[in-house]
Amino acid sequence: MNQKVIDVIEGVYQSREKHFWMLLDPERESLAELTEAAEIAVDNGVDGILVGSSTYEQDGFSDAVQAVKKGTGNYKPVLIFPGGHKQVSAYADAILFLSLLSGRNSQYLIGEQLLAVPHVHRIRLETIPTGYLLIESGSETSVQQITQTTPLPRDRADLIATYALTGQYMGKRVIYLEAGSGAVLPVPAHAIEQTRATIEVPLIVGGGIRTSDQANIAAISGADFVVIGTALEHARDHVRVAELANAVHSAMAVESDDTSVEIANQTNDVPVLEMKPAKKQ
Repeated sequence: MNQKVIDVIEGVYQSREKHFWMLLDPERESLAELTEAAEIAVDNGVDGILVGSSTYEQDGFSDAVQAVKKGTGNYKPVLIFPGGHKQVSAYADAILFLSLLSGRNSQYLIGEQLLAVPHVHRIRLETIPTGYLLIESGSETSVQQITQTTPLPRDRADLIATYALTGQYMGKRVIYLEAGSGAVLPVPAHAIEQTRATIEVPLIVGGGIRTSDQANIAAISGADFVVIGTALEHARDHVRVAELANAVHSAMAVESDDTSVEIANQTNDVPVLEMKPAKKQ
């Protein structure tokens, strides 16, 4: 791509468009299957492809990214969604440089990043600083198992929004709300809505989204980018992908009332945000 991926992402946010990203896991699919999946994605309205896995530790990760890039014909951005420091490749257009802000495991807050930086720097891969928040999803996901962290409560939209705003103030260019691979439940709409009303950076939402209705709700609620992976692994046909893409693209941006944000009461030593109508001038 000639244009920086972060410029594309921020352009989507500023224009209030809604984009659909497909997540491909190289641990679950062959190189040929990855290429075919990318071809189907490009032909049926997918706006970008994420490549990554919670547990992939093999040396062939770069081959997997190259296979996906081949399938896109260079028409759509291919981003790395890393589960660890070994998931880096010069064939990608960019990498979501994740910091797991919702947990207390320093290995995924800064440790894996330190290990990845020399390789990322050497190949001059575009990095997109991303605040990564794991949200309770009704079951223990692979992300929880690997990181050994506790997700944020799904019924605490105020707390989720506070963490997201903290990520923005720490300089993250993007916030990612994640229910986790194979999640029973997607990120709840009210959490997406309050996060969107609170932060002023692009918002990605993924995990647990299996139907067109769920994809549409996520986009309407405020997600700029809706990510679907597991639900397409065993049902990846042209019609299915096109339906999901249309569900996201057709979501109208919801105009929320003017709001202001204040730090309110404290719960478990974490300040939470209280949303209230802004005073009329």
